[in-house]
Amino acid sequence: MSLIASKQINAQGKLAFLRVDLDEDNFDNPRIKVALQVSKELLKQNPKKLVICGHRGRPKGKVDKLSMSIFKAFFENEMKRHVEFITYEDFPFGNKFSSSDHQVFLMENLRFWEGETGNASEFVDNLYSYFSPEIYINEAFASSHREHASIFGLPKLIKTKGGQIVFGERFIKEIEMLEKVLNDSSKPSRVYISGIKEDKLKYIDAFKDKFDEVLVAGRLPDLMGEIDKDPITQRLINSNVVVANLNQDKEDITIRSIEIFEEAAKGAKTIIVSGPIGKFEDEGQRLGTKRVFTAIANSNAYKIAGGGDTEEAIKYFKLENKFDWISTGGGAMLYYLENKTMPGIDVSL
Repeated sequence: MSLIASKQINAQGKLAFLRVDLDEDNFDNPRIKVALQVSKELLKQNPKKLVICGHRGRPKGKVDKLSMSIFKAFFENEMKRHVEFITYEDFPFGNKFSSSDHQVFLMENLRFWEGETGNASEFVDNLYSYFSPEIYINEAFASSHREHASIFGLPKLIKTKGGQIVFGERFIKEIEMLEKVLNDSSKPSRVYISGIKEDKLKYIDAFKDKFDEVLVAGRLPDLMGEIDKDPITQRLINSNVVVANLNQDKEDITIRSIEIFEEAAKGAKTIIVSGPIGKFEDEGQRLGTKRVFTAIANSNAYKIAGGGDTEEAIKYFKLENKFDWISTGGGAMLYYLENKTMPGIDVSL
């Protein structure tokens, strides 16, 4: 897939709208570093104005403590320039943007408006009318599997108005690394799907035909309900899906399940990891994640991991240098591996 990189275009003198992933509070997080890097790169092109947008959490259309204002001083310190903050009160009927002579703007949490997650046409129109962007830059890989207004609706409108849609360097690298799995998935291949998010369950069926083995852990086995599996191998009957047994408190997997998951990693040539095996944050619940992630890291497979909790666990056990790629988006990574595209990409084609 050939995407136009932000470095390939000239933003000089133009209005640039940058969508980034800012759904973190730790300024050392890779998502925040990527947002800062692409912002600096764009400023080298000297756009007339640069608007930085993103979201935090799931406020569900309500104004709460999840404000983007926490990033204002951070961007100002790193960029060595003033950053004008567009407040909830000013958008969409204020004039802070149009009347300001400043070059860099930071938008309030997009999810404070219900229209963002609903991709409401009125909200999309308001974004376009308020900012009048000529160039849209997507460096929000972790959010690009969702048809939200700032990911799908706005760039679609910008394109119809004759504007450009381009992608950040990290976004393009994400796609390149995942394409390696899709184009040359060496056998045997394994995908480890864990964590606590119920929406991951849909990927179990989706990946049964794509990978030689699907291994399920985290809280997901409990969310699967009644299942029929072999008590020894923990494999679903007539399936290549292995479902771990959970400890009594359901915060980690059993020793036998750990051993099965470790063994699966040893002979693999391709491994995808999404989600920690157990609640590794607690000292008494981190054995599964430590042992399984270590086994994966020490394997000779091509290894990709994705998601904030997954990355946090990998870093906790100091295994990050043993993975070929750590994606900034867990759900986005799984979505792309299933569909070979995403809404944030489709809108540019």
